[in-house]
Amino acid sequence: MVATRIHLPNVFLFIDICKMRALFSDNYNSLFHFIFGIMSYKYVFIVPIMLLYQQSERLILCYLGSKDSNIVIDLSEFFIGYLLVYIYQNIFTS
Repeated sequence: MVATRIHLPNVFLFIDICKMRALFSDNYNSLFHFIFGIMSYKYVFIVPIMLLYQQSERLILCYLGSKDSNIVIDLSEFFIGYLLVYIYQNIFTS
């Protein structure tokens, strides 16, 4: 029996987990992601704008040759802000 290797496409576009920064360690940038996440609970149109912004930033940086591996961290900060408001509104105030 011969072992074969399965090659999967790189769906994460060169995300290097080892080079990611820590959560909330990018000063104002992290604060903006968190605040936009909080605002997106009331203004839902912010969510697709944030996703498009992150993906376009990612594609532009890849085109320029930079490996930006902070997209996961940026979106995590955004959704942490959203989840805090969601939990507060739906669990603690009901």
